[in-house]
Amino acid sequence: MTTKPRIPWTTRLGTIGEAQVKARLAYFSNPTKYEIDPGIDFYCELLENDSPSLPFYIQAKGTEHFDDKWGQSIPKSTLVYWLQQPSPVFLLVYDEPQGICHWMSVEQLRYRLIEQIFTTDAATVYLTMDRSNVLEQGRDRNQGFIERIKEDTALVQLFRG
Repeated sequence: MTTKPRIPWTTRLGTIGEAQVKARLAYFSNPTKYEIDPGIDFYCELLENDSPSLPFYIQAKGTEHFDDKWGQSIPKSTLVYWLQQPSPVFLLVYDEPQGICHWMSVEQLRYRLIEQIFTTDAATVYLTMDRSNVLEQGRDRNQGFIERIKEDTALVQLFRG
Protein backbone atom coordinates (compact mmCIF):
# COMPACT_ATOMS: atom_id res chain seq x y z
CA MET A 1 0.00 0.00 0.00
CA THR A 2 1.35 3.38 -1.00
CA THR A 3 0.60 6.46 0.97
CA LYS A 4 0.41 9.79 -0.73
CA PRO A 5 2.18 12.79 0.75
CA ARG A 6 -0.09 15.16 2.60
CA ILE A 7 -0.18 18.92 2.50
CA PRO A 8 -2.12 19.92 5.62
CA TRP A 9 -4.53 22.85 5.64
CA THR A 10 -2.31 24.81 8.05
CA THR A 11 0.53 24.69 5.51
CA ARG A 12 -1.77 25.81 2.69
CA LEU A 13 -3.23 28.55 4.90
CA GLY A 14 0.28 29.90 5.48
CA THR A 15 0.94 29.90 1.73
CA ILE A 16 -2.39 31.64 1.07
CA GLY A 17 -1.62 34.24 3.75
CA GLU A 18 1.78 35.01 2.22
CA ALA A 19 0.27 35.34 -1.27
CA GLN A 20 -2.45 37.70 -0.04
CA VAL A 21 0.05 39.81 1.88
CA LYS A 22 2.41 40.00 -1.10
CA ALA A 23 -0.40 41.04 -3.45
CA ARG A 24 -1.36 43.93 -1.17
CA LEU A 25 2.26 45.02 -0.63
CA ALA A 26 2.86 45.12 -4.40
CA TYR A 27 0.58 48.17 -4.72
CA PHE A 28 3.14 50.40 -2.99
CA SER A 29 6.35 48.39 -2.54
CA ASN A 30 8.62 45.85 -4.14
CA PRO A 31 8.22 42.71 -1.98
CA THR A 32 10.79 39.92 -2.35
CA LYS A 33 10.09 36.52 -0.76
CA TYR A 34 12.93 34.87 1.11
CA GLU A 35 13.46 31.30 -0.11
CA ILE A 36 14.42 30.19 3.37
CA ASP A 37 12.25 31.72 6.08
CA PRO A 38 14.53 32.89 8.93
CA GLY A 39 11.58 34.45 10.78
CA ILE A 40 10.99 37.10 8.13
CA ASP A 41 9.05 36.29 4.96
CA PHE A 42 9.60 39.37 2.78
CA TYR A 43 12.19 42.03 2.22
CA CYS A 44 10.40 45.06 0.77
CA GLU A 45 11.30 48.45 -0.58
CA LEU A 46 8.77 51.25 -0.43
CA LEU A 47 8.13 52.73 -3.88
CA GLU A 48 8.04 56.50 -4.13
CA ASN A 49 7.44 57.92 -7.61
CA ASP A 50 7.88 54.33 -8.84
CA SER A 51 11.43 54.16 -7.43
CA PRO A 52 12.59 52.02 -4.48
CA SER A 53 13.24 54.04 -1.34
CA LEU A 54 12.91 52.79 2.25
CA PRO A 55 13.47 49.10 3.04
CA PHE A 56 11.29 47.20 5.50
CA TYR A 57 10.58 43.59 6.45
CA ILE A 58 7.39 41.55 6.73
CA GLN A 59 6.50 38.42 8.66
CA ALA A 60 3.22 37.07 7.24
CA LYS A 61 0.78 34.72 8.91
CA GLY A 62 -2.51 33.21 7.85
CA THR A 63 -5.33 32.41 10.24
CA GLU A 64 -8.87 31.10 10.34
CA HIS A 65 -9.46 32.60 13.79
CA PHE A 66 -9.28 36.37 14.12
CA ASP A 67 -12.14 37.37 16.38
CA ASP A 68 -11.67 40.68 18.18
CA LYS A 69 -7.98 39.87 18.40
CA TRP A 70 -5.44 37.45 16.98
CA GLY A 71 -2.66 36.03 19.10
CA GLN A 72 0.30 33.70 18.79
CA SER A 73 3.34 32.74 20.82
CA ILE A 74 6.51 33.91 19.08
CA PRO A 75 9.90 32.45 20.03
CA LYS A 76 12.11 34.95 21.84
CA SER A 77 14.88 34.19 19.35
CA THR A 78 12.60 35.35 16.51
CA LEU A 79 11.72 38.55 18.36
CA VAL A 80 15.40 39.29 18.98
CA TYR A 81 16.04 38.67 15.26
CA TRP A 82 13.28 41.13 14.31
CA LEU A 83 14.57 43.78 16.71
CA GLN A 84 18.13 43.45 15.33
CA GLN A 85 17.12 44.27 11.76
CA PRO A 86 18.47 47.50 10.23
CA SER A 87 14.98 48.43 8.99
CA PRO A 88 11.50 48.14 10.54
CA VAL A 89 9.68 44.81 10.78
CA PHE A 90 5.92 44.44 10.48
CA LEU A 91 3.76 41.47 11.37
CA LEU A 92 0.86 40.93 8.96
CA VAL A 93 -1.94 38.44 9.56
CA TYR A 94 -4.32 37.40 6.81
CA ASP A 95 -7.79 36.58 8.18
CA GLU A 96 -8.79 33.97 5.60
CA PRO A 97 -12.54 33.72 6.36
CA GLN A 98 -12.95 37.52 6.14
CA GLY A 99 -10.37 38.10 3.38
CA ILE A 100 -8.81 40.90 5.45
CA CYS A 101 -5.13 41.52 6.16
CA HIS A 102 -4.22 43.19 9.48
CA TRP A 103 -0.84 44.62 10.43
CA MET A 104 1.17 45.74 13.41
CA SER A 105 4.51 47.46 13.86
CA VAL A 106 7.17 45.52 15.75
CA GLU A 107 9.08 48.77 16.25
CA GLN A 108 6.19 50.26 18.23
CA LEU A 109 6.51 47.30 20.60
CA ARG A 110 10.32 47.45 20.89
CA TYR A 111 10.65 48.37 24.57
CA ARG A 112 7.79 46.14 25.73
CA LEU A 113 9.30 43.21 23.80
CA ILE A 114 12.78 43.83 25.21
CA GLU A 115 11.31 43.84 28.72
CA GLN A 116 9.40 40.61 28.12
CA ILE A 117 12.40 38.91 26.52
CA PHE A 118 14.56 39.62 29.57
CA THR A 119 12.05 39.33 32.42
CA THR A 120 10.12 36.15 31.60
CA ASP A 121 11.40 32.60 31.82
CA ALA A 122 9.27 31.31 28.94
CA ALA A 123 10.93 30.65 25.58
CA THR A 124 8.16 32.57 23.81
CA VAL A 125 6.28 35.85 24.05
CA TYR A 126 2.58 35.94 23.28
CA LEU A 127 1.76 38.70 20.77
CA THR A 128 -1.75 39.92 20.12
CA MET A 129 -3.08 42.05 17.30
CA ASP A 130 -6.40 43.83 17.09
CA ARG A 131 -8.36 44.76 13.97
CA SER A 132 -7.39 48.47 13.97
CA ASN A 133 -4.80 48.38 11.14
CA VAL A 134 -5.90 46.94 7.79
CA LEU A 135 -3.69 46.46 4.73
CA GLU A 136 -6.01 47.20 1.81
CA GLN A 137 -6.04 46.06 -1.79
CA GLY A 138 -5.75 48.86 -4.31
CA ARG A 139 -3.68 51.87 -5.17
CA ASP A 140 -3.46 54.78 -2.76
CA ARG A 141 -5.31 52.89 -0.04
CA ASN A 142 -2.54 52.27 2.52
CA GLN A 143 -1.31 55.73 3.45
CA GLY A 144 -1.41 54.92 7.17
CA PHE A 145 0.84 51.89 6.69
CA ILE A 146 3.21 53.87 4.44
CA GLU A 147 3.46 56.63 7.07
CA ARG A 148 4.18 53.99 9.74
CA ILE A 149 7.03 52.61 7.56
CA LYS A 150 8.56 56.10 7.36
CA GLU A 151 8.13 56.78 11.10
CA ASP A 152 9.49 53.37 12.09
CA THR A 153 12.48 53.80 9.77
CA ALA A 154 13.38 56.99 11.67
CA LEU A 155 12.86 55.22 15.02
CA VAL A 156 15.09 52.28 14.03
CA GLN A 157 17.80 54.70 12.89
CA LEU A 158 17.57 56.59 16.19
CA PHE A 159 17.72 53.36 18.19
CA ARG A 160 20.72 52.07 16.22
CA GLY A 161 22.52 55.40 16.56
